[in-house]
Amino acid sequence: MCSNSTVPNGKPGLRNSVKTFGRITQLDAFYSLKPMLFSAEQGQLASLDNTLSLQGSVINLPRAGFPQVVLVCASVQNAYWFFDQRDMELIRVDAQLRPLAKTGRMDQLLGLSPEPVQMQELDNWLYVNSPKHGILVFDLFGTYYKTIGVLGAQRFEVRKEGLFYMRDGRFERYDLLSFATEPLPMPPLSELDALRDARVEQGHLYLLLQDRIVIAHVGAR
Repeated sequence: MCSNSTVPNGKPGLRNSVKTFGRITQLDAFYSLKPMLFSAEQGQLASLDNTLSLQGSVINLPRAGFPQVVLVCASVQNAYWFFDQRDMELIRVDAQLRPLAKTGRMDQLLGLSPEPVQMQELDNWLYVNSPKHGILVFDLFGTYYKTIGVLGAQRFEVRKEGLFYMRDGRFERYDLLSFATEPLPMPPLSELDALRDARVEQGHLYLLLQDRIVIAHVGAR
């Protein structure tokens, strides 16, 4: 594991490496002073502080009784959300990994196999990206609420009343109040530049390309 932090203009800030951690597949900065890292291949979970130093020990999920967790995200009150691929369910656990809520099998609940690729919690709602079916929304008790009809999203983030997502090389915003979709303006890119990810943070647009990160100023949303 190698983790890095940059200031808003893209200059390197902090760096840390934990040799025993696997390849990072998820980073969740739900708590800005306590980012969470997850290695799906190793089934390992780690929390860092604002200097990127490891807090406590690396958690081995298979040893803790969660052998098939493939997605993790942070939740309020130092809790976590897990997606268990074997049991096809979402599980909310506390800091000691004690279950707080479960959805039950999602294929039975929803009548489909969601195959989620990303999760994020905001304002007591859990958003789960299933590219084939949309963004599934659950409450903190694991109760299904609705599906947002954004299909094919590769990555997404929820900010206030907007859901920002990347799809087919475009960066778009879905308004959670009006249900309208709008493309977001981006700086010109070469045809050779493949857009891998994009985010809006504090008035800046961050575009992850194959070999670099492009930072552009945008109006605050």
